[in-house]
Amino acid sequence: MLVAGRNKHQNAHVTFSIGRGNDWWFHAQGVPGSHVIVKYPKTPLPQKTLQEAAQLAAYYCKVRANRKIEIDYTQRKYVRKIKGGEPGQVIYSQNKTILVDLDDELLQKLLDRETSETL
Repeated sequence: MLVAGRNKHQNAHVTFSIGRGNDWWFHAQGVPGSHVIVKYPKTPLPQKTLQEAAQLAAYYCKVRANRKIEIDYTQRKYVRKIKGGEPGQVIYSQNKTILVDLDDELLQKLLDRETSETL
């Protein structure tokens, strides 16, 4: 299951209420954007799932017009709130980075699935 926040309050909820220790967390590197949680507490994460989550994180970030976006991912247990920070502001460690080239066909499938699941 993939869950994406769309604003700072949803990001905080997705990361800290839905996400659990070994779930996977995704975010565009160094820019504002969506927190994406993958409810899959095992390692390694399947390549298809990793690509889908990274695509969503890239799509919902402020620099998606660039088309090639670096996405950081780590397990949720390595994501922490910034003391005194705004909702959704986090620091993280133990991350890996994947370069995402936005795939319009895959994104459309993911967005259609996301829309049908929220109705």
